[in-house]
Amino acid sequence: MRARFVSYDRTEGEFPATVSFRPGPALGVRITVADFNELDEQLFTGYAFGRGGIGLAGKSDWKGQPFGFFARRHPPYTLGPLLPGPVRPADFAGRFNLYCDGAHGTLTLTKVPGGTIRGVLREDGGAELPVTVRVDQQTPYQALITIHGPEPEPTLSVWMFSRQRCALTGWLDWDGVRLGCYLTRCAWRQEFSR
Repeated sequence: MRARFVSYDRTEGEFPATVSFRPGPALGVRITVADFNELDEQLFTGYAFGRGGIGLAGKSDWKGQPFGFFARRHPPYTLGPLLPGPVRPADFAGRFNLYCDGAHGTLTLTKVPGGTIRGVLREDGGAELPVTVRVDQQTPYQALITIHGPEPEPTLSVWMFSRQRCALTGWLDWDGVRLGCYLTRCAWRQEFSR
C-alpha cells in the first residue's frame, strides 16, 4: 500500500512510503520510507494495535543503531526538550503511561540501591504487578522490562527516545504473542516519592 510519511523532526518534509501488513495473532506492520533521514530507505517494523485506539509501535535502525518508534492518530506535538549527554540507567526512573495494543496502564519505576530498577505496573482494572528492568549494557537506551505475577511472565522490549528521554517504544511478548506497545513519560523520577 502506498503512503506518505510526514516528518516534523530533524529531517522535515513529506516522503514517499509503502506500508505492508503481516496477519497473525498480532498484526505486523512494515513501513518503508524512501530518501529519508540520510538513507535511501528507512525501514520501520512493528505491530498495529488490534483493539482500542489506532496505534503502531516497534523499532527501526539508523546506520546500525536501533531505536523505537510509535505512531497514533494525533496532531503533531513536541516530545519535550533535547537533553544533553547519553542515556543512563537512572533515566528509566519515573512514571509512564503504558499503551499496549489499545490497553492502558501506568508504570512507575524507581532506581534502588545497587543500581537495580524496580517498579509497579498499575492496570486500569486495578491490578498492581511488580516489575524489574534490565538495561542493555551495549545499548543503554534499550531495556527489557519483566512483569512479575502472570505465568508465563510478560516482557516488554523497549527503546528510550534518547534525545528527550520522554518515551519508550517496542513490544510486549506474552505467551507466544507479540503486541506493539509504547510508554510516554508523565513524571520524572524526582517528581514523585516512593
